[in-house]
Amino acid sequence: MKLKYDPVAYVRSNGQAYHKVVVLAKSNSSCNLAHSIKELLSLQNVDGGWPFKWQKQMPSSIPFSAKALNALIRAKANGEAEFFRKVTTFLLKHQNLDGGWAENCALEKYIPKTVEVLPGKLKEPYWSTTSRSVTWITGIVLSALTDSKFQNRQVIDKAVGFLVKNQLKNGGWIPYKGYTFRADISSTSTAVKALLKAGLTGDSLIFRRARECIVKEVQELEYWKEPIQAVAALETFLMLGDSVESEYCKLLIETLISQQRPDGGWNPISPKHPSEISVTTEILEVFIEYIPHLVEAYLPHA
Repeated sequence: MKLKYDPVAYVRSNGQAYHKVVVLAKSNSSCNLAHSIKELLSLQNVDGGWPFKWQKQMPSSIPFSAKALNALIRAKANGEAEFFRKVTTFLLKHQNLDGGWAENCALEKYIPKTVEVLPGKLKEPYWSTTSRSVTWITGIVLSALTDSKFQNRQVIDKAVGFLVKNQLKNGGWIPYKGYTFRADISSTSTAVKALLKAGLTGDSLIFRRARECIVKEVQELEYWKEPIQAVAALETFLMLGDSVESEYCKLLIETLISQQRPDGGWNPISPKHPSEISVTTEILEVFIEYIPHLVEAYLPHA
């Protein structure tokens, strides 16, 4: 299996500082990485968070702040202790009583109730909200805090409790209570990753049920073929110990390769539509982590 197009060039041409840090952190291009780290740090708001959609002057976003924290940890930006302190304080301030995190209420007017994923398709409920804790946001924050060696176990345990409590009977997760669309592979993957990082053992019933849920989705439905869902399913199987040569992993890898667009990127839903930087970065992250031979030839070197 081999990629037809260069995804790293797409990220370097179209990505913002965050996307470049995520990709360059795994390369030997220390000069380019240092520049991107500096650029990402310059975006940090006074309150310690990072702006919504990485746009200066926008209020701080919970998931964007957690993603920035995680990217800088992976890039070993260890000399920036002040940024760690500020973003951790920001995130802790916004933890809800139930242990989860919602989007920052300062962004309420920017968060729609529904979204038209593709032109002409029925609108779906939006996957984020400021009014209640969100599974995937909680997962991203929990992963970032555990990766940063955050020591307050009470905070971690509350977040773990929220995720465990909100696992559905079918083993998956939805973005938030009241979300009226289908179970979501992407939310499920984010929850699994966070719970593994928080110390739950990979052979627990929680993970076995999550895996069974995703297998059933792949067997019975079609939406798993969307790149945003396919990469989430792939990462979940790999996190839980499946080989890249296993039946479902091979199927998902082949699907992602076939969905890549000529510019090197991926669209979250369909290759018939323009590439999108966030999903392209997510796919690259998984490939770099678990299937490096697919992208090694494209990574820059010093």
